[in-house]
Amino acid sequence: MNNKEYDKLKNFLVEKFEKYDAPKMIIDNLFQECLNQECLKIGKFGIKIFFPGYKALIDENGIVKYDYRVELNNIPISHVNIILDLYNKTKQQPQLVKPYYKFLKDVAYHAYNIDYKQYENLDSYKFENIDPAVVNIVEQKHITLSKTYQKNGNENWSYSIQELANTLSFIVLQEDINYPMPRYQGRKMPFYRYFEALALNDADIDTEYTLEDVISRTLAKNYRPELFNSLEKNNIYIKNIL
Repeated sequence: MNNKEYDKLKNFLVEKFEKYDAPKMIIDNLFQECLNQECLKIGKFGIKIFFPGYKALIDENGIVKYDYRVELNNIPISHVNIILDLYNKTKQQPQLVKPYYKFLKDVAYHAYNIDYKQYENLDSYKFENIDPAVVNIVEQKHITLSKTYQKNGNENWSYSIQELANTLSFIVLQEDINYPMPRYQGRKMPFYRYFEALALNDADIDTEYTLEDVISRTLAKNYRPELFNSLEKNNIYIKNIL
């Protein structure tokens, strides 16, 4: 199915990047410590998009590969931050796994243009902070791969449904832009990882992996992780979004 919402979102961002002459910024290599990045403020949820990112480039055919950083409340947010938020909530409230599956599938198709009334009850729960031992595991995994984990993207707070939907839409869109379907997985890749994090707390699924495995797969470079049989068997993954 052709996804109009993500297409519109992509066109909106690319137009903004071109307005600020992001291609010239890429050519001039204006990336150092983000000092020369431009910033877009998006909506009313404290979302900011900084561009160009460190992976931005212009290939041999003159095609611009855009890259950008998404911040929520002045904190850089990554796929791992989203994964831990979803994992923590459903670890404490396993009955929320199924509603969060539905929520993610809705966002996968419609970006943040969803009916929030369907999910407002998810904001009524109070959650304890993520277990420091879990945070340490994630941080050590990043260190091993010479990457940085933004702990403040998870510490002492959790995301509301609207924050999740809006932040997610822009984070996964980056995958559509840089790794377009159908040749690549695009936004399927992060959604696969989000589903895997939820499934760890799904009482109806006997998962064959750990949270550390999900983090490793999220941070993987230059290869496409095979999907887990337990989730495929239970039809958890989304495979037909385009």
